Amino acid sequence: MARFYPSERCFHFARNACISRLQELSDHDLRALLPSLVRMSQCPSLDESQHWQEARKEIQKILCGLEVVNSIVGLLSVDFGCLRQDCLKEKQMQRKLEDSSSSSHSALVEAGREGLALDFERSEPSRRLRLVLRELLRVMNKSSENKEFTSLESCELFECEVYMEDVCDVMCIVQAELPELFPLTEVSKALLRVPNGPWFICRLLVNFPDYFEQVCSTLLMNQDTKSNNPFPSYVQTEALHHLCKMNPDYSMTIRSEAIQRCCLPELTVKLTLDCRLGSNERRDLVEFLSGLLLGSDIHVRKWFAHFIKSGQKHHSTVSDTALKQLREELLCEVVVLTPPGHRQRIRNEWQKGREGQSGISEGKRRITVDEQDKETLEIIEAMDMSTDFEIVKQESPTGPSQDVPMSTNEHVTTLLEQDVIYATAMLRLYCALKGIAGMKLSSEESDELICLITSQAPPTAAGARFVTVGLCTMLACSGIVNTSEQEQEMIKWIKWLSKEESHYESSTGLHISFGESLLLTAIHFHSNNLEAITDLVSSTLGMRVRPGPLTRIKTIFTQDLFPEKAITEHAVRVAVTNQLSASDSGFLPVHCVYHLLKNRTFTKHSVQVKDWLYKQILCSFKPLHPLLVNLIDVFVTSVVMPLPNKHRRLAANVTVQGFSEADILTVFQQSNSPSNLTAQLLLLYYLLSYKDCCLSNMKSLVTNNHQPQGYSHSLYSQIPIKYLLQQARKSQEHYRDLYPPLLRLLVTYYPQLCLVEDWLCEEDGAEIQSQETKHSSTTNLTTAVVTQVLSNIHNNPTLAMLALLKLSKLDPRLLIPYVEAVVEGLRVALDPSVCRRVQILLKEMWMKLNTMIPRKLWLLTVNTLCERTTGSSPYTDDELIKDPLTVLRCDRKILRCAPIFTVITRVLMGYLAASRAMLNQHILANSNPVRNTSSTSCTNTEQEREELKSALLAAQDSAVVQILLEVCLQTPEEKQKQGGSMAKCELREIQCLVCSTLHQMFITDPKLAKLVHFQGYDPVLLPITVNGIPSMHICLNFITELLNQPELEKQLFAVQLSSYLCVQFPLPKALDVAKYVISRMTSLCEALPGDRCASFFIPACECLLRFCRAFPPLSMDTSSLLLLIGQLTASRAVGSCDDELELSQYYNMLQDVHKKAKTGREIVEDHGFEEQDILVKSEQLLCEVESDIVPGSKHVVLYNVVRKTFKELVRLCVLEKYGLAKS
Repeated sequence: MARFYPSERCFHFARNACISRLQELSDHDLRALLPSLVRMSQCPSLDESQHWQEARKEIQKILCGLEVVNSIVGLLSVDFGCLRQDCLKEKQMQRKLEDSSSSSHSALVEAGREGLALDFERSEPSRRLRLVLRELLRVMNKSSENKEFTSLESCELFECEVYMEDVCDVMCIVQAELPELFPLTEVSKALLRVPNGPWFICRLLVNFPDYFEQVCSTLLMNQDTKSNNPFPSYVQTEALHHLCKMNPDYSMTIRSEAIQRCCLPELTVKLTLDCRLGSNERRDLVEFLSGLLLGSDIHVRKWFAHFIKSGQKHHSTVSDTALKQLREELLCEVVVLTPPGHRQRIRNEWQKGREGQSGISEGKRRITVDEQDKETLEIIEAMDMSTDFEIVKQESPTGPSQDVPMSTNEHVTTLLEQDVIYATAMLRLYCALKGIAGMKLSSEESDELICLITSQAPPTAAGARFVTVGLCTMLACSGIVNTSEQEQEMIKWIKWLSKEESHYESSTGLHISFGESLLLTAIHFHSNNLEAITDLVSSTLGMRVRPGPLTRIKTIFTQDLFPEKAITEHAVRVAVTNQLSASDSGFLPVHCVYHLLKNRTFTKHSVQVKDWLYKQILCSFKPLHPLLVNLIDVFVTSVVMPLPNKHRRLAANVTVQGFSEADILTVFQQSNSPSNLTAQLLLLYYLLSYKDCCLSNMKSLVTNNHQPQGYSHSLYSQIPIKYLLQQARKSQEHYRDLYPPLLRLLVTYYPQLCLVEDWLCEEDGAEIQSQETKHSSTTNLTTAVVTQVLSNIHNNPTLAMLALLKLSKLDPRLLIPYVEAVVEGLRVALDPSVCRRVQILLKEMWMKLNTMIPRKLWLLTVNTLCERTTGSSPYTDDELIKDPLTVLRCDRKILRCAPIFTVITRVLMGYLAASRAMLNQHILANSNPVRNTSSTSCTNTEQEREELKSALLAAQDSAVVQILLEVCLQTPEEKQKQGGSMAKCELREIQCLVCSTLHQMFITDPKLAKLVHFQGYDPVLLPITVNGIPSMHICLNFITELLNQPELEKQLFAVQLSSYLCVQFPLPKALDVAKYVISRMTSLCEALPGDRCASFFIPACECLLRFCRAFPPLSMDTSSLLLLIGQLTASRAVGSCDDELELSQYYNMLQDVHKKAKTGREIVEDHGFEEQDILVKSEQLLCEVESDIVPGSKHVVLYNVVRKTFKELVRLCVLEKYGLAKS
């Protein structure tokens, strides 16, 4: 007896209560609905409407002729109240007993001596109910334990097909009468463990259709995704599959839930294959599988990939069956997509080739390298020519192994335009199945894929995409090319691609990239860079795949299709990409040229690529394509560096040629359009990268006797480097790949253009400019008018200020024509009669111009403001870089004009930075060649040159510092004039500017501070430098070393410097220095002879007061030193010092004061001395000493200095410190 599952129509009628159409059902479907229909006809209903009465009569009319209805009516006459109580008792007994089937005790029915099936047949309806319920409760009890099952439960009632209908009737009646004891969801879970369980579940749900969704969700949730037992999954899949056949509208919902839970992959495949199609609809099989394998959910991807792998390993399983059905359906889709004429042609050729293979001896056609290159050149040269689809058939002298041109009948051999996108998705799906899921392609699948891939695509953008994906599919699934026939077909197809690229591009109006993909693949094969091929394929397909063995395809590409020399010669003939920018996706000619340059292929075959690269740079737009910077880097390497020795024999010229100076200047002489700006930035980067490569590899170049072409200094001077850097900085989002390396090279070789002060001024100027955008960006002031106005500053300063204010509102680029007028105005403004406001405005104009044309401005400023001998030529940029001190040979008036002095210091700092860079470049450019025999001597020579360079830079910087310090001193004329407060303010402003400049120099090079102080300078400047230079605290690190110098003058300078440092920086380290200085002075007092001792201590005694002011506890050590000096001096000046006891009295007074302070006297808060007071009192002290001293020996002078110092020490450092003046 065959099992018949309920049909879709049956379930639809039951769910929608289509009683009037029940007669349309088949006998099997009507039999499935009998339990519900009988109950509806026999049981009273709450609906007493006329419509229901008519429907009930219709049901009774259908049932009146069916004999099986009587048995179902008998089931309804059972006492279900008593049956409910017995079922509850049976449940309790089932829980107590481990195996109820082995027990003879049952609350539902007594065990019979006969078999269960025979007992069921002979029993009345009540006993039948109890027999079925006993077995059902037993299975439900096992199901509630959630234990896995590897086989079905043995039960005669569910196994025997004769009683299946009757058992199903019983379960339907029980479900209707006792739903609380037998929930349909639990019953469905239990029925999965019995024979014919899916059939029983479908029959139950067709009688209770409202529970369909709940039962389906329960069966899905019952799946254990971590279990390795496939049997439960098989049963669940079968049950849900039949349920979905019964209700197809719900199948997609079940499929989505299964994917979400990552369970039952076989079910999802079957539901997809069962999806109904309209007349012109296509099954969503490809979209569905692509979403699983190429979607963003990694768990779903791994789950389905595991299904594919397990289906291939375990045969004769449900996974294997579903996978076979899936692969067969996909193969049918591929066959349908492939043009029939094209497929038939290939099949016939393969059949002929395989039939004749046995009669033809195997051999390979021998082709010389020259013939092969010539043939390949003819093929790839056609990529630049516009052709149509007609390809002339050639003679085939050697049989089927020769190229057979593809048919030109478009209706037969060309993909339909509406199928191209779907065919592309199909190829990507096979790549995903192979690369991600690990599916092994059969020979039949390989043949059909070859037929589809080699089909002619229509000349559209979608067709070009299909061709590119087809090429990558051959690489990703390299195993599809197994036979010589397939290999020949692939060769013919690739040759056809190379000829048809220009046709595709002209037809679509778009840049087609499959030609570049072909060349890139060949290039990577020649360089044996399989990882790059993997990246190329992965980026094209949009998935990470790992191609299989590529040895066979590599041989085809490198020997039969694209020899290396042919590729190199063709690459420079490919048209450049017009308006190349970062928005251009896909593979472009720049990718091919980049990899050829990287592999040094152009150099090996003596092919010049500079013209092609120059054109591509001119056709570049922003946002900058990310590959252009790397392209320039590898081009520079090819230009500068020679080939290794093993490759030199391949090329007569060991390097390719770089850009000429004329070509570079042509770009910079054009207008500053957006495209030209990008080209200028790229060429600037090329020049800097070229210089960096030459200097960094100079030793290797000298060793190999290779001298690369150099670019003149005049070329760099004509390039607006600072302006281009500003534009790149403003548009960093467009030049994100270019700006960082460009800035690095500029900091290395042109540090004068990257000064911190200039960057800060540029930011301030940009903010001011943004606030003044409402003002006009043009002016009617001509250069002649501005020059005339600024030359007449003395007579009409108001007009000059108005002109300068109007110019200040202009963009810095518009100020370039006025550069000479502004610099000449600086010279005129040096006159003391010129008002300060005009000088400040001129300085601001100069700073704005400095952001645009700094090098030209500096040179013009030096030639205008600096003194020259009569008849000498103007300074050049090279001269100023070699001797930056020339900048300080300026007019003396500048040294007392703060605004213009700021200009001079800015120029000075720029040329100092340029001088350092010039010396570094000189060292690199004149490197000694590397010789194995004299490596030690070369190292010593390099070290000596570095030391000489450091010494020269140190001498240069220290000379600048000494000159700037002298500027802070009053000139003899200023001392004689004793000007008013205005003159002092001017001097003070100059001193502040000098201190700021020195602070920056000391921070840049702390060793410079040590060198300058070891050289020494006027001690009068110590208060100015210590108070005005914040970085002077670094002198505390070397003050002890300076104090130990043999020259007494340096030791005195160290004492004076340390005293000012202790006052300015009262740190613990300064206290240690002060203690050391006092101990050192004590030693000098005892060791120095009389005259030298007096010469040293007369100016040094005032330093002791500053030590005590900074650190009052040092007063005792200071007083001891003063007493010692006084005693020694008094002994040397016998008869001239009458008050020797006065020093002892001062000393004893200090001792008593310290003793009282230690006993607990109240200590007043230490306010310290005012700096002004201590300086004034020190000067007064020396004046008093000089006035009281009668001209005599130095010892008398020293004694009086000690006495006065003692007196001041007691008065200032003790009495005021501890508040004893009032006691």
